[in-house]
Amino acid sequence: MKISLHSIGLLALFGLLLGPHAHADDGPLGYVRGEDAEFVLQPESEGKINLDLRVFGTVEQGRVVYAGGDLSKEAEDSWKEETEQERPDGKHAARILVLTGKPGDESLRLKTTGVIGLISHAPIDASGEYKLVTTEELTRRAQKRHDAADALLNQRYKAVQAKLSEKKSGELKALQKQWIESRDYKAARVAREQDENAPHNLDYWDEMHSLTVTRVEFLDAFSGKNVKSGLSGEFFDYHGGTLTLTPKQQGLAFTFEVVRGPTAHLGNVEGVAKFNSDKSQAIWIDPENKECKISFVFSEGRIAEVTEENTDAYHGARAYFAGTYYKVPAKAK
Repeated sequence: MKISLHSIGLLALFGLLLGPHAHADDGPLGYVRGEDAEFVLQPESEGKINLDLRVFGTVEQGRVVYAGGDLSKEAEDSWKEETEQERPDGKHAARILVLTGKPGDESLRLKTTGVIGLISHAPIDASGEYKLVTTEELTRRAQKRHDAADALLNQRYKAVQAKLSEKKSGELKALQKQWIESRDYKAARVAREQDENAPHNLDYWDEMHSLTVTRVEFLDAFSGKNVKSGLSGEFFDYHGGTLTLTPKQQGLAFTFEVVRGPTAHLGNVEGVAKFNSDKSQAIWIDPENKECKISFVFSEGRIAEVTEENTDAYHGARAYFAGTYYKVPAKAK
């Protein structure tokens, strides 16, 4: 599961939430529907208010939809946003959000049409009554989501380890240790951006939850669970790198999209690599720079070991393409 760039701005927004009796003019307001959906309202300008909506699926899925936009005032107690969006099938359709009530009220009603899930790509109905809550309550909810995901991760880690060879078990243990260090650093950094004296604030737990859910997916990819063998599909290195592979008659078509490090350095490149005789390796040489090369070595029919030479022209200073990429497990519907 990928982590959305939209969430960065949303987390910052959540960190500013006020108490349950605040008015819309005072700043952002948080509302929740049960345990599975919440949104934040932020005044934008006269007659407009921004709504950021998140809906959560199962513990294993994490966040399944994000929708946000500026709602225009239709009446004294009615706000609406209608935008044309492209669906996964390439078709365009309207997405409509209608909010009824006055921001700052103890409860508001939201009606949604055309909101598409991130995982299932199916329509998701986020309609219903949402109740105003405090920052503390939103933080409690975020920590509860993380704790559930962390319990699942520990359970899955033990189950995977029990089935691995001694060599693969040691490899996974080392990778998990590196991930824990990276997770703690990233979550603390997000928290410090909002409040240096409150490392376990809402932003901290939201980041911990997102990283933990993604790690559950990594364990499936590492073990091969729910992964269809073959080089066609999406591969993640679970450190901000996405690789899309499509075998063709002339070779292996590839596309890299990477976001690396705390400063989010970007990189992207695409091309067609040439296979060796048994298709266990493919090499791409930049037609405009023969010194620029990317090599793919494949194993188990679902793992790509990537190395690179002189690819600086295709990424930022701290970005890179090299690493171990695992084919993404099939998504639960």
